[in-house]
Amino acid sequence: MTSTVYAFDTSCRMNLYSAEAAYLDEIETCISAISRYSDTYRNRENGYAYAINKASNKGVPVTVNQTFFDLVALGLEYEELTDGYFSILTGNLSALWKNALETGTRPEQSKIDQAVSDIANTELVLDEEKLTITRNGDATLDFGGLAKGFALDESLKILKEHDVGKYLLNYGKSSVAFGRYKDDGSYNANLTDKNAKEILSLTGLMDTCIGVSGSTEQYAVIDGETYTHIVNPKTGEAKAQYELTLAIGPSGSLCDALSTAFMLMDQDEAISLAAECGYGYLFYSADGTLTYLLQDVEVSRL
Repeated sequence: MTSTVYAFDTSCRMNLYSAEAAYLDEIETCISAISRYSDTYRNRENGYAYAINKASNKGVPVTVNQTFFDLVALGLEYEELTDGYFSILTGNLSALWKNALETGTRPEQSKIDQAVSDIANTELVLDEEKLTITRNGDATLDFGGLAKGFALDESLKILKEHDVGKYLLNYGKSSVAFGRYKDDGSYNANLTDKNAKEILSLTGLMDTCIGVSGSTEQYAVIDGETYTHIVNPKTGEAKAQYELTLAIGPSGSLCDALSTAFMLMDQDEAISLAAECGYGYLFYSADGTLTYLLQDVEVSRL
């Protein structure tokens, strides 16, 4: 059984083998809800992120549900884990660079500096008893590097509850969960470059998740420099260390956060972080340099 849902501004495709159709419906409902909760651009039903970001709600406790509360708490946990290379408070900074990619004009340095200062000086206060979140400061939420992976984890909980082990969940090509193929085999996946050319093949993917980040689709060359949609919360810059990075492990949300952080980190620092988490990694540079450690997964150039 196959189903595709448009969520997180992308296509989320679910393949289940030997499972009840009701399980697909349950997953569709789950990811559609998380997409609404985390949407920072549109005022939607239960649009918690949008509500928290409203200027009028600065310093005001906003009541949320448990799922969104857990999403935010996880984002803060990953920020600490990655030493701030990953952050869910990059909304304003991301907006600056999104406009830059569209217009071909680098943001004013003063605006970049202000956005970085706002990130450093904004606190999210979580009250689990009351299920409220308060944004104290001017930085705003952005779940672009976390929401799809979080939805993967929530989807996997549903499949585990129903004892479904044969599946493939592909949320926007960047957050993917591999179960077992319909004959109990593994999956293969190919990675592409900026020209949509397949450059790497991964084989032996089974019972795991991957998160992929890259400058292969959303990027622009401005004054001879390549900038991407992945922003550095520490410096305010949008220059990536690699053309693409990948993290592999049991949690889709952690794979998303790690692959995002990897794009901004020196390689030794990124490898150390991957080892600390017990996750595999892959780094591919624009010059074709490839570094990886993916246990039980074979990597080959195409």
